[in-house]
Amino acid sequence: MPAKDIFRIDMALGYLAWALCIATYVWPRLRAMDRVEAQRAIATFNSFRFFGLAFLLPGFVGPNLPQSFATTVAYGDLATGLLAILAL
Repeated sequence: MPAKDIFRIDMALGYLAWALCIATYVWPRLRAMDRVEAQRAIATFNSFRFFGLAFLLPGFVGPNLPQSFATTVAYGDLATGLLAILAL
């Protein structure tokens, strides 16, 4: 099987598993919370967005990825994570 197909299947099954977990466990709890608590829980998830800084590490991504894209993603994720932490 071609590597692209394996990657696509892997990604699709990963998204499906996360969607099922969220639909079963996360969404019902968020709906039961008041609005402020639910927003705090969502901000907590987003506080881990600083991992996008890894795009700036040499060898982390392929050489075909444009550096301008990697920089935008890295600092965008950092800003999102910091804002989420400040919101907590």
